Amino acid sequence: MVNMIILVVMISSIILIVYLLGNKKIGSNQFTRLFVCIMLVSLGFYCSDRLKEIDLAKMRIIFEQVKEIRKDIYAKAETVRRIGEDLADLTVFNVTHVGRFASPDLQEKMLETKGKVKVLLQKIGSDESKIESIIAPINRTVLGDIKNEAVGKVENITYKMSQNNQLDSKQREEIITETRNQLENYDRDQLIYYFKIKGIDQETVLPILDRVDKFIKNKNF
Repeated sequence: MVNMIILVVMISSIILIVYLLGNKKIGSNQFTRLFVCIMLVSLGFYCSDRLKEIDLAKMRIIFEQVKEIRKDIYAKAETVRRIGEDLADLTVFNVTHVGRFASPDLQEKMLETKGKVKVLLQKIGSDESKIESIIAPINRTVLGDIKNEAVGKVENITYKMSQNNQLDSKQREEIITETRNQLENYDRDQLIYYFKIKGIDQETVLPILDRVDKFIKNKNF
């Protein structure tokens, strides 16, 4: 019985819109849309075993979900905008610094860039292991720079010692080479002991070794 009613309503509706079209009450585009709408609605009811009442509570939940989705889309758009700005900042930094003379605060700038890269990767959802692998070259470079400062100090100390005839050129070169090797495979206590037996002024080098230790522990100054 219900299906018969649906069929009658569908046919009546089609006759009505044909009449309206013939009397130029609606245009061809409107007729097409109405015809498709009538067919889809009628087919939906006709294929249903029974008419179901509209669940307003569920509709309200659906509308709330739509609102949340819209908010999420806006939030993601804002995130994309910020990511673009961060990428622009990093690009400008690279363009203005790569290939130029290093500034006195180059290490600080590198760590600042590392922080921006890390935040950027977190925003786009990269996992921590991937983030660490990407920023690892910056950590290695900064740590290498600090260790090179320590080597530079040893070079200055041994130069003064050679000027005072405490070392010859071969001994000086051996100390510098061994310092590089021990810094490469860093062991603070072992390196300090080596400086002691070679007569190197430890007080001059210890502040740099403190920086090495701090960076290894915190990956920052």
